[in-house]
Amino acid sequence: MKDVRLSTNRLLIRDLPPRFGNAAARFHTENRHFHQRWEPNRPEPYFTAAAQRRILAGERRATDILHLWIFELPQAIVRPSAPVGSITISGIIRGFFQSAYLGYKLDSRHTRRGYMREALCAVVNHAFTEMGLHRLEANIMPANDRSLKLVAGLGFCEEGRSRRYLKIRGDWEDHLHLVMLSEQWRGCK
Repeated sequence: MKDVRLSTNRLLIRDLPPRFGNAAARFHTENRHFHQRWEPNRPEPYFTAAAQRRILAGERRATDILHLWIFELPQAIVRPSAPVGSITISGIIRGFFQSAYLGYKLDSRHTRRGYMREALCAVVNHAFTEMGLHRLEANIMPANDRSLKLVAGLGFCEEGRSRRYLKIRGDWEDHLHLVMLSEQWRGCK
C-alpha cells in the first residue's frame, strides 16, 4: 500500500485510495474533451466511478506505477474530492535500469497558473531522491507546444523522435522523446 504525500506552497500531491473513485471519475469526465487531443480513446466505462475505484485499487497494489493527484491548498483540506490534475510515474523498472515514464494532465479550469510546473518539480524530485530512479522519460506529441516547453523548462533533454509511438484518437502518432537523468536534476527555481 502506498501513501505518498508531497506538498508545495500551493499544492498537495498524493496518491488516492479507491474510495476516491468518484473524484477521479469526475476529473476524467469533466476534462474528457480537453484531454482527448493527446490521449488514447477511452471506452465509456473508464469514466465511471466503479472503473476508477478499480484502477485506483490496482495502482495502490502495483509496484510499477505511482499515480499522484494534485489538489489546491487549502481546498485540499476542506474539500479533498476535487483534484486539479494528476501525475503518473509508470513503467517503473528497477534493477540495473531504474527508469520510468512520466505523464501528467491538468484540469482545464486550472491551466496557466503554474500548477503543473510546481507539482512536477516536487514529483521529479521525489522520483530521483525517495524512489531512487536514475531516468525519467516523457513522450510528447510534437504539436503539444505547452507540454514540450514545460518539460524543457525543467531540464528534460530531447533524445529523438519515436515514430508512430502511441495510438491517439485511432491514429498512430509520433512523439518526441525527452529524458531527465538523476545526475542532471538540479531542482526547480
